Amino acid sequence: MIHHYITKYEEDGEEKIVAWLQINFFGFFPICFSKRELRQKNHATPSRK
Repeated sequence: MIHHYITKYEEDGEEKIVAWLQINFFGFFPICFSKRELRQKNHATPSRK
C-alpha cells in the first residue's frame, strides 16, 4: 500500500515542512522514498488597524 505523508513543525525559528511517500510491503516493511523538506523563516503577522 502507498501512503503520502506531510508534516509541519518549527525548529530554530524556522517553519519546516516535510513530505514523503511510503510503501508498506505486507504491512511489515515500510520503505520511505521521495522525501522532500522545505524551510521557511517565520514572519510576524502585521496587525490590522
